[in-house]
Parts: sequence; structure tokens; C-alpha cells
Amino acid sequence: MQQLSADILGEILSSLHVKDLLRFKSVSKTWNSIISSQYFINLHLKKSISSPSHCRIFPPYSVSLVYDDIQQVELTWPEEATGYFIGISSDGLVCYMDNISVHPTRICVWNPATRVSKTLNIDGMKFHLLVSWFGRESSDDVYKVVLGIWLIGKEEPRNRMQLISLSIDDSYQDQDSRYYSTPEINLDELVIKFNEEGKLLHGIVHWLVTQISAYDPNHAKVLMLTYNLGQKTVGELMPTPINSHEMHHITGIGVIGVIDGCMSAIQGYCEGFYEIYEVWVMKEYGIKESWTKLFTIPSGHNVRNLELVGVSGYGDIAFRSRTRHDNVTENIYTMNFFTNRRYIRMYVETLVSPKRLSRITAIAPTKG
Repeated sequence: MQQLSADILGEILSSLHVKDLLRFKSVSKTWNSIISSQYFINLHLKKSISSPSHCRIFPPYSVSLVYDDIQQVELTWPEEATGYFIGISSDGLVCYMDNISVHPTRICVWNPATRVSKTLNIDGMKFHLLVSWFGRESSDDVYKVVLGIWLIGKEEPRNRMQLISLSIDDSYQDQDSRYYSTPEINLDELVIKFNEEGKLLHGIVHWLVTQISAYDPNHAKVLMLTYNLGQKTVGELMPTPINSHEMHHITGIGVIGVIDGCMSAIQGYCEGFYEIYEVWVMKEYGIKESWTKLFTIPSGHNVRNLELVGVSGYGDIAFRSRTRHDNVTENIYTMNFFTNRRYIRMYVETLVSPKRLSRITAIAPTKG
């Protein structure tokens, strides 16, 4: 190994799991230098994202277990990871925000693979959280937090939601222009699933909502509320194939996600005592007619309360269900079912460190 060049050694090591790489840093100063370099961290990240063996399933609100190759592994949360679960970035960082039990408001960004976390405080923000998103658009972009909130302490009706965005990075430059807020969103005809985690595609964050007609409360549409990260604007409500009447009897208002670079939606309905689920994808973004049924999970699989957890780079789709059953293959996709009554999510094991994050920019939202 000593005769291998640093480039060749780095290429070999970049395919390994994080827990092995953390041990191998103690082999020698050379190995430690290679594994700790930003070039190697980026190389390992690129390979991890495309490898199913680096994907992990975990319950954001638990303090004990994570699934490692379908095995349960002990995982200890940092003490600061309390309050609201905001989301998971594509490079394996998990974000929590606590503005209830602590003051000032605290944001904790944590890498569960390396067990490294960073906590930052925000002054002057008190609110009830409705929807959220955490991540970044590309590898060279700053991390962003998008929050849909009700302000606390203001004499305003609860049928108004404010979308605010925060940026988290390692820069100490003047960042006054990096905070953005939107005009208030009227919720008179919109029903939002509390603590809904947004889904990012094409630089746009999506949340599932139900639109109820003021003239006919029995007539409802399941749509997607969108926020453009680049333009800092709320977009038009986008259609989904979900039937609101059917889904309310099963999982509330349905589930959306991203599969193979397309927006996806899970539509469910009942046949007798059984629940049948259809997985749809929007082949052409923004085009209602392009929604296409990808596959159906029939009643024979005994699925209950199906929820999309995540998708690996090789077509492995993870679902959560409240009943136990075997994994199945449909077309080119392998469906992995996790029997868990808790809220679970997928992250990618990486070496990306939140320690370099040094500043969060925020300002109290104002009326638009």
C-alpha cells in the first residue's frame, strides 16, 4: 500500500463505508490526510449517492436505531437534535430546529454517519411550524432552510402562512441579501399536512396540499404547493393524480416524492378490506397530462398506510408500511418495505462535515 500513489489510494478508499474510513484515518498520517481532504470527501460523496449500500433508513424522532443493510444499528442522537425535524440534504446531513424548549431558536445540523454536528442560534424568531425543507440545490450551493410558519405573538388570523428562507454556510461576509420571505399565503381553501417535509426537483420545493372549494366543501383537489429557491417565489398550485376522497380514508392526503428525476405521487384506494396503491410519476414536469402510472402494489401484498421513504441510485425504492411483507420487484424497480409505525426517512452515508457551517442568516418575516 505504501507504494501506491495518493490518487490511486484515494480512488480505492473512496468506495468504502464511512465507519471503515474513520478507522483507517489512524493507519498513518498519509491516510488521514487523504481521507480528510475536501477532494476525497467530494469523491466519496459522488460514489455514495449512486450506491444503494450507502443508503440508511432511520426514524428522525427516535434515539436508538438505524437500519444498516436492513439490520438495526445503535445510533445516538446529539442532545441539540430536538424540536422539529426539518429535512435531510442530498449529501447526508440532517437538520433539526428547536424554538419551543430553548431560546434563542436553535438549528442543529448533524451527520449521522460521522456523528458530527453543528449548532447555530437565531435571534428573534418564535413561530409554529407548518411545512419545511432543508438541503441545497447543487454541491457548490449554500445550504438552505425553507419554513412555512405561523408567527407567535402577533394578532393575526391563523389562516395565513408565511414562507421564509434561511441560508447556512461558512462565509462571514455581509449576507443581508441572502434572506428572503414571501407574501403571506391564504389558507382559507388550503389544507396543509403539519410538519410536511418538502421535496426538491428542478430547484423547486414541493408540498402536498388539499384545495377545498368554498362553494362546495365536498369537492376537493390534491395539489402541490411550490416554492422556487432561485426566484424566491411561490408558484402556481400543481396538479397530482391523487383522488382526495380515496386517500383521506387511507393515509390523509397522499404522499409525493421524486423517482428517477420525476415528481412522484402515491394514490391509494380500498377494495373490500384491502388497500391497493398506485405509484405515479410526472414524465414532463408541470404538465398535468404527463402523469403516468409506474406500477401498482396489489392487495395481495397486504400493504397498510404506505409511505415513500426514499429512492437509491439503482432503482431501489424504500416504503414504510404498518404491516410486514416481503420485498417485491415490479418492472425495473425493487420495492423494499420497512415495517415501522414510526416516521422513517432515508439518508446517504457521507463524510461531509457540518462543522464548517459557521453562520445562519435570518430576519423576522414581514407582511408582503
